[in-house]
Amino acid sequence: MSLSRSRSPSPSAKRIKLTHQASTATTAYPAPDASLEALIEQEMALPIEVRKTYNREIEYENKLVLAPMVRTGSLPMRLLSLHYGAGLVWGPEIVDKAIIGAERIVDPVTGVISYTKKGGDGKPIFTCHPIEKPFLIYQIGTSDPELAVAAAKTVEQDVAGFDLNCGCPKPFSEKTGVFERGAFHATRRLTLAPGGASSVMIARAAESNPSIFHPSGPISTMESLIPTHFLPLCAYINNHYSNTKFLLYQFKPSPSPISTLSKAERKRFSDGIAAAKTIDQAVAVLRLDHARRKGTRRPVPQRP
Repeated sequence: MSLSRSRSPSPSAKRIKLTHQASTATTAYPAPDASLEALIEQEMALPIEVRKTYNREIEYENKLVLAPMVRTGSLPMRLLSLHYGAGLVWGPEIVDKAIIGAERIVDPVTGVISYTKKGGDGKPIFTCHPIEKPFLIYQIGTSDPELAVAAAKTVEQDVAGFDLNCGCPKPFSEKTGVFERGAFHATRRLTLAPGGASSVMIARAAESNPSIFHPSGPISTMESLIPTHFLPLCAYINNHYSNTKFLLYQFKPSPSPISTLSKAERKRFSDGIAAAKTIDQAVAVLRLDHARRKGTRRPVPQRP
């Protein structure tokens, strides 16, 4: 049977399906041959040539940690996750060239550290806070060792460790060659590694409610987390509202018995947040006191 495109105005469903299968089959990554498999095994069996020692070793065992998530893993989400009990927090993947050459600016009032570049869209490339430094893992998207080192040196004074991402199938990673070059072989080695797990990364559940890390269980997002911690924190650190609103959209209404809000009250909240164009409008939705947000007490979460 021919798989070429039909000249009739309405090709059959069967022929459409065959054409689609033929077009997508060529995009699959080839399996490594036996010689490459043997080379990988040989390299992985070699001893570590230089063992590094650090002033402060990061403990990765027996922890619940915030997984790296693009846009979600911003400063407010990381601080809240630490406040509620996360052992470590991963920042979002940032491609090496994006951070190289960035200027480090420290806000003398809030302590927030911003990495920015001139001529950008006004939003910082990366923001962090000194309180999270012992627990913050910076994730680099890269396929070039020299660029990875340059990116790490740019932010090394503000983070506890680095995570190399060579397997994220996101458009910005694919365009720079990160996923295509590194994913197939590197992630295959990681996913097939034997042994158990002593720690767990939490992504979607933390994105919906970062108090999931609390030892006694999560609190209500709409009744407690957002009005008492999230919005005051975002206002204090001057988080860009586009990211604040994005995070608000990710928070899911807590179910009963954690929340006592009615269905109508949840809808009013959701509609109000959708209509809000500034953090002041978002605060008004919850009828928060303005002085409470702008008070002298710093709402930056502390470790429990």
